[in-house]
Amino acid sequence: MIDACRLYCGGNSKELKFIDEFDRTYRSVDAIRWYSKQCFVYKIVSKALRCEDINQLHLLRFFIGDLSESLAREHKKILFSNQKLLNVYRGVKLSNDEFNKLKEANGKLISTNSYFSTSQCRLQALALAKKPTKRDDLSYVLFEIECNIEELGENVIFADITNFSEYPQEKEVLFDLGTSFRIENIINEKQLWVVKLKATNEGRNIVQYYVEETRRETEEKSVIIMFGRLLCDMVQYQKAELYFEQILIDPNGEDIAWIEHNLGRVFQSKGDWKKARECYNRAYHRMIKVNPPRTKDSAYVLNNIGSILHDQEKYYSSNHIYIARSLNNIGNILTDQENFDQALDFHRQALEIRKNYYGDDHIDIAQSLNNIGTILRSHGEYAQALEYHLQALAIREKLYPPDHIDIAQSLNDIGNIFSDLENYEEALNFHQRALKIREKFYSNSHIDVAQSLANISIILNKQNKYDKALDFQRRALAMKEQHCTNENLDVVDISNNIHDSQRTYDSRKHAACTIL
Repeated sequence: MIDACRLYCGGNSKELKFIDEFDRTYRSVDAIRWYSKQCFVYKIVSKALRCEDINQLHLLRFFIGDLSESLAREHKKILFSNQKLLNVYRGVKLSNDEFNKLKEANGKLISTNSYFSTSQCRLQALALAKKPTKRDDLSYVLFEIECNIEELGENVIFADITNFSEYPQEKEVLFDLGTSFRIENIINEKQLWVVKLKATNEGRNIVQYYVEETRRETEEKSVIIMFGRLLCDMVQYQKAELYFEQILIDPNGEDIAWIEHNLGRVFQSKGDWKKARECYNRAYHRMIKVNPPRTKDSAYVLNNIGSILHDQEKYYSSNHIYIARSLNNIGNILTDQENFDQALDFHRQALEIRKNYYGDDHIDIAQSLNNIGTILRSHGEYAQALEYHLQALAIREKLYPPDHIDIAQSLNDIGNIFSDLENYEEALNFHQRALKIREKFYSNSHIDVAQSLANISIILNKQNKYDKALDFQRRALAMKEQHCTNENLDVVDISNNIHDSQRTYDSRKHAACTIL
């Protein structure tokens, strides 16, 4: 900032002395005092804000932040006072074109793009408005601004900076950046136009809505990055590009991957797909190379890469086999989210594409059949679910060796459906076949083996074979405890089943002894 200020002031020795003093003595709490001086600070900050010079604003960002924070602190003094209304004034000369635009906005919102200086003294502002000028294309304007302190609260920031000013007689009140006003009325008083304004938080509400929506959609917490997003969304692409490039040079702790992602958004919006893709690729690689990988964030990047490929018409036809893979994956996610109706729709679309592409028999078709069967079972449609699982099993048995682990999965799924249908003999048969494959496939104890043992124990219980059921339950529990904590629901369920089976077995045994 200091170097930029020296460059701005050139050879002005008076201003250079101010800059040296600023460099030696400035503290954050001095921001209002320095801004209210008639020196380089006010000039360079006002020009950068008025011209929306992104490079200069980036250099000045810390001072601007200090100034806004200082105004917010001083504003609280107004809130804690007993004052309910504040009327302030600003006298200006506007070109006729500017004033005509102002008249067209009567009844509407206007906002400032800089700090807005006003006075509590109407005569002071009136004198500025009526100050003689040789130009004949100007309109003399007095802004009369009403501030309802109770109504505005902390939503509109303004502060009495009289105690900080070298000109206390001005009784200056300074409004923060971006303050919004509603034009209530415009009155012609001889050679003076009086524009009655009312400070409002409506503009802030619009910005706040944008901020909240952006945060909700992207979980973005950085105000610095969000400002760049706002520039892009306002179609200020060149400014957004310069802004993000400046942050990349000096990130100061900001998320570099997220900056590159947003810079990619800017290039994509400009139609520069090559540069956009380069930014997205860098952002994606940064996100997946950290430990743990930022999977959720990288999904936003991949989505935008997909959008570029769509714009370039580099995409697969709707019946391409890779589309089926994506449909299948989406269906799996929806199933995990228990959104079964949508999941079923995606899996059926995947199945249709796979059948058209592969014909009748393919492992991917078996996968889709299995997924559909699982969802139908969750709906209680056991007959249809059984049909899909049997088709999946037939394909797997045809294409895989007889002891393949996916066959065991199909056998297990079919056993569960027969159990739902209370056909326990068939259920036991399928679960025993699944167990045999799993025990052969997994040399040591495995969670899937434990699941088969638990399933068989449930069937044996249904068949009143309590002693055998206990044996399978104990074996299942021993394996589950190797892989799960004691608080795991599967462990708790099996433990409860053992307790129930033991109690039933003991009571039956006692009853038999009594009869004898």
